[in-house]
Amino acid sequence: MFRTLIFYCFMGIMIVFKSPVFPQETDPLEPWMDLIQEDPAIAEILEDLLEHPLPVNDADREDWLKILLLPASAVDSILSYRERHGEFKSIREIKSVIGKERYLRIRPFITLRKTKAAQIRLTQRNYRAVEVPDEIKDKIYRGSNLYSYSKITYRYNPYFSAALVSQKDVGETDFNDYWTGFISFQTKQWRLILGSYYLNFGHGLLFSSPFGRIKSSMVTLPFTAKRDGAYPYIGSAENFGNTGLLFETVLLFKSTLRLIFARNLRDGRFNPANLQITGFDYSGYHRTLSEIRRKDLISEQILGVNLTRQILPGLLFGLSAARFNYDPPIAFKSENVSASDLRKNRFHFRGNRLQAGSFYYDCRLGSLYLSGEWVIADLASPAVSQSFFVDRKSAKFGVLFWRLSKNFQSPSGRVLDDNGPFPRAEQGIYASFSWNKENRNWNFYKLIKKQLWRGYSNPLPVLKDEWLSEFNYRLSFLSITSRLRHKLYQQFESIADSSAIRVLRQSNQFRLQCAFRSANNVNLKTRIEINKTKSPSEKGFLVFQDANFKVGKSFQCNLRVTFFQTDSYNSRIYEYETDLPGSFSNYPLYGQGFKWYFRIGWQPDPRFKFWFKYRYLHLNDRNLNDIDFGRVEKPLQRSIRFQVQASL
Repeated sequence: MFRTLIFYCFMGIMIVFKSPVFPQETDPLEPWMDLIQEDPAIAEILEDLLEHPLPVNDADREDWLKILLLPASAVDSILSYRERHGEFKSIREIKSVIGKERYLRIRPFITLRKTKAAQIRLTQRNYRAVEVPDEIKDKIYRGSNLYSYSKITYRYNPYFSAALVSQKDVGETDFNDYWTGFISFQTKQWRLILGSYYLNFGHGLLFSSPFGRIKSSMVTLPFTAKRDGAYPYIGSAENFGNTGLLFETVLLFKSTLRLIFARNLRDGRFNPANLQITGFDYSGYHRTLSEIRRKDLISEQILGVNLTRQILPGLLFGLSAARFNYDPPIAFKSENVSASDLRKNRFHFRGNRLQAGSFYYDCRLGSLYLSGEWVIADLASPAVSQSFFVDRKSAKFGVLFWRLSKNFQSPSGRVLDDNGPFPRAEQGIYASFSWNKENRNWNFYKLIKKQLWRGYSNPLPVLKDEWLSEFNYRLSFLSITSRLRHKLYQQFESIADSSAIRVLRQSNQFRLQCAFRSANNVNLKTRIEINKTKSPSEKGFLVFQDANFKVGKSFQCNLRVTFFQTDSYNSRIYEYETDLPGSFSNYPLYGQGFKWYFRIGWQPDPRFKFWFKYRYLHLNDRNLNDIDFGRVEKPLQRSIRFQVQASL
């Protein structure tokens, strides 16, 4: 079967090479797939940018700075070009200003058209597994085998918009298990957000969005994806944003003041004997009786202020201060938790109040960018982060360093490669290099980080060391990507006498991918991925063939067939799938089996869009229940996904 698949893949390649070709855009979210698989909220934010692209001839500097991967220097170059030459006659003019690589990244988020008039947009998305999960059959999950997501957005003009979302996960009972929304007013001098929003300032040690510091194959992203400010959030990622009021106004001398108030309901863990709260639960699931009892147990109140000042064209300073209050207080102490849990979570947050302050800066000197942040919380030891980045036309290089002390706490902060709340006791360094020349591109990063404490489960500081090297070669009809990713990390495992030994785990992942664009509106993509691990010594491989084609202007279809085989869950390979707009799929494949899916999109009218996805997975070897957290996988797994969007 494997040889047959390879044969057909190469036959498809030969057919494409013999066909006339022309450039054609692919899935706009694909370049971001590494980020999306780290944090699903990013997919929804990017989808909002796709739905409301920036009009290049109407947007001012603040509007342009909202676009990802556009540093202030690139924005200034665009505005200077527009001032000298007048309005852009074509979107392609921007490519000559900011370069091909950056242009390709932002192209889906910009438009030549004027801002549209008032519009109401309705979105309904549903998932359902054909094979009912055992947890629902056994009534462990108390709800139905259906995922439901409903969204309504209203955009009157660039100055007023509103939105509302309601969502339920598989196994949950209430179709309004989670809901959120916002109303946004905006003028040239001030802005007001009522409802849900997210924040990102400086390096994100005090307030951070998903884009704050996440690595990916776009290795310079931690230095260039600067979305400083406050933004309305409408999505299904629970325990992500803030709910309250945000007021922003422009002051004299190029200063901006933001006043922050939020009251968030967080899920919590508790001691069933005395019902005292012992910590936070961020899973967002309310399927079992215990999960339902944890819902909205903690009231988190945030009062904050942020002030930024543009001193010079290339120099900005910012100050932030915030107070976090929790009701009831977090009683993580010996009488409420087990001795083992107390030792494992030595630096767990406890109490009902936390105060923090932050100072950050951004400095641009020609092609050199310097930025940093210093944060202190409750007069404890501070956290610091510092980076420098060199941005030349053909080469880019950056280094980021951070150190968070043992007693540092930040409920809304993040550090590189760590999306969890309350980051603490960690230091690391991230270095990246990117080289671009015509149709060739090479990206490389190196990450080293370690924990700064000795815990019960980790008797010695845990070290993580990894690097990634990716080379891309592009023609008008063909792109080839090769990637090698190396991971080395320490893990402590218990042995018979209840002590622990340090195990050095290592994995090497190799990927080769070819993508073709043919003249008959067909895009083909072939990928081979190999994963080898040490301690234990295992291996795995994955190969898929993907086809994306259009029929006329109203119909689009995506097909993919995947074969995979790994020795166990340890050598699993993650595969990002094209999914419904605004959502994502990133499945770990392990064992031995095959998978296929198809997704169709149909737009019979400019005001109506329809998507449908069917996924089929068959496992030939599923004797992995001892590794996959005790869960026995079904040999056959099928699912149906459906989405409808209407504009009025």
